[in-house]
Amino acid sequence: MAGSADLALRYAANDIFTSHIELGSKLEHDIPLEDGTLSLEGTIGWAHQLNGASSAQVAFENLPGAGFVLLGTKPATDTALLGVDLQMHDAAGLVYGIRVQDQAGPGTNSATGTLNLAYHW
Repeated sequence: MAGSADLALRYAANDIFTSHIELGSKLEHDIPLEDGTLSLEGTIGWAHQLNGASSAQVAFENLPGAGFVLLGTKPATDTALLGVDLQMHDAAGLVYGIRVQDQAGPGTNSATGTLNLAYHW
C-alpha cells in the first residue's frame, strides 16, 4: 500500500500474562463392536480467570503527545467447560473421530471442534 505515514501508529512494547484455574471431571467409556471399539468421552468443568483485560499503549508517529490506550476485552471471570469426544478404533488399526469443546459464561462463548484420523500399526 502506498500513502502518507502521517497517521502511522506506534505501539509500546508490552508483555501480557494471563492465567486461569480449571476444575472438572472426565468420564470415559469404551463400547466393543464387531469391527473395533467405539470410545466415548465427556468432560464437564469450571474455569476461573485470574487476570483482567489486556491493554496496549499506542501513539501516532507524527503527532507527539497524541497517545492513547487500547483496551482488550475482559474475559468472563467464571465459565463452564463442556466437551464430547467420539473415536472409532477399527480392527485394522485405523482411528477416526471428532472432539467438540465449549467454554461458556456471561458474555463469553468459545467453541472448538477437531476431526482426527490416524493409523496405528
